[in-house]
Amino acid sequence: MFCSISGVAPEEPVVSVKSGHVYEKRLILKHLADQGVEPATNEPLTEDDLVVVRAAGATNEWDAVMLETHSLRQQLHASRLELANALYEYDAAKRVIARLLKERDDARAKLAAFSASSAAAAKAEPAAAHHAAAKAEPADVEMEGAADPLPAEVVAKLDETAARLSEIRRKKKDFPTLATADELASFAVVAEAKTVHSAKDPASRSLDLLVEPEGEEAVSWVLSGGHDGSLFVINADADARGESVASLNKAHSKAINSVAWIAGASGRRAALSAGVDGVVRTWDVDRAKTAFKIKNTGAIEGLHSGEITALSAHPAGGLFFSVGTDGAWTLADIERGAAVATVTHPDVSGYTAAQVHPDGLIFGAGTPDAVVRLWDVKSRANVHNFEGHSGAIGSIAFSENGYYLATSANADPTVRVWDLRKLKCIHSIDVPAPADHGAGVARVRFDRSGQYLAAACANQISIYLAKKWTEVATIAHHTASIADFAFGPDAKYIVSAGDERRVLFTASA
Repeated sequence: MFCSISGVAPEEPVVSVKSGHVYEKRLILKHLADQGVEPATNEPLTEDDLVVVRAAGATNEWDAVMLETHSLRQQLHASRLELANALYEYDAAKRVIARLLKERDDARAKLAAFSASSAAAAKAEPAAAHHAAAKAEPADVEMEGAADPLPAEVVAKLDETAARLSEIRRKKKDFPTLATADELASFAVVAEAKTVHSAKDPASRSLDLLVEPEGEEAVSWVLSGGHDGSLFVINADADARGESVASLNKAHSKAINSVAWIAGASGRRAALSAGVDGVVRTWDVDRAKTAFKIKNTGAIEGLHSGEITALSAHPAGGLFFSVGTDGAWTLADIERGAAVATVTHPDVSGYTAAQVHPDGLIFGAGTPDAVVRLWDVKSRANVHNFEGHSGAIGSIAFSENGYYLATSANADPTVRVWDLRKLKCIHSIDVPAPADHGAGVARVRFDRSGQYLAAACANQISIYLAKKWTEVATIAHHTASIADFAFGPDAKYIVSAGDERRVLFTASA
């Protein structure tokens, strides 16, 4: 027990009831007479706020408590290091397994080709052995799947997708056509879609951008879900930006909270929407003569017992995540029209935001109590939690390289960037906002290269350079708060929408 002023053991110790700091009585009384504030906190303090320590064993008890606290902190630090090391080893093992499986398949293919070139009598036995080996392997996969909490075919699909995307990401190093910081700084409105959603309730709650080839032409469509329950599909092609492709009033009976494009099991694109009515609806955008039409292809009910707050499409296609106010997250299959996994946690009363990791094996979900929870999809284990925001988590975004996670909260004008390798916050960004704007950051997103991070706060979007986290541009062309936005390919344009009846496209003029 040491004096907070002199740093030595006090002869006549007293304790501040406001801060808990210990002082030498004569020193603190002299300081109060001169300054009138507590030296450790600079808060007002009087002599009546000081309590004389008379217990003979207080020093020993305090030392014991401090030693125990130090020991617990050391154990916590060691546990975190062990967890980080385990995650590294897990990722390395997955990569080794994927490489070995590829080498095995290549070897089998070469063996089959060699056997086919041999005489019929000589090739019969090797061919039979190869056929038996090929048949035996699915049994091993099924055995592994039986022990896994998810169906075997789903686990195999998750593993195959993760291995394929990891290989693609390792090869993708340069982005020669990516928009420069100067181009981003020169962004202006180049097109807009007017009369989106109803005049009485014009707010757009969520949007998602689809960019994919269709035949010989690229399809670039924006899907917007409104507070009025309507869906709009808007053209994002450079020669027809802002033109309505198709729309559907009352797609939902109540407000839509989240929309997402998803690849079906057959490879055909589909759209998802969900909201206050607790139903996930699936849609096709079909060509009808010279126009397009939004066609409802199904309604998935029973995933949640209350409002659905967010959707996230799995990169494998055909699978998606949903979270809701009932405190559950689900992994669902659009072909089955049902959940393949439903996960709850005793400490979670609801979720407000969600996104799946680019590899598809980690799922992140934000809660109303400012916690971001990371889940291992296959084991459905809560592997780590990030804390530090104020208020409900409003948005989370993984970078394309899979190393970083950006988060924001509805009552906190700060974006936090977390390093998933170190499991800690490496940077906090104070997002600028108008003085009369009391809310926090509505949405955070990385561009598709992972080189830029953007945050929507009030009626403007701030763009930052990844790794350095310095601001490179601010886009402020909306007249009302922005609810959602998305980067176009190579960050060449940004599409955004919010509490006004229009969707804006901004790009370098």
